[in-house]
Amino acid sequence: MPFSKTLFLILPFAFLHCISNQDDIFYSGAEANYKIFEAFAAKDSACGYNHRITSVVFGKVKQTDVDACTKAINLMDCGLWAASDPAPYRCKSINYKL
Repeated sequence: MPFSKTLFLILPFAFLHCISNQDDIFYSGAEANYKIFEAFAAKDSACGYNHRITSVVFGKVKQTDVDACTKAINLMDCGLWAASDPAPYRCKSINYKL
């Protein structure tokens, strides 16, 4: 019985330690913007367009959100990319922390 109580007390702290370093799951604003701008530039180059990026990330962003945005950009075909604002919804809905 003492072992199960000890395990019950230690287990929550073990999981808390796993997510205590938030730098592992977040990009800085500069890193996130770089990755999104890089995806835009690659798609513009592949499709023969030149778009101006109108939204910028100002704070920390979850890596999964940025990765989903860049994947959505890469998956768009050139017909959809010809729009005046081709940013996919995944990029427009990125939440950031200041």
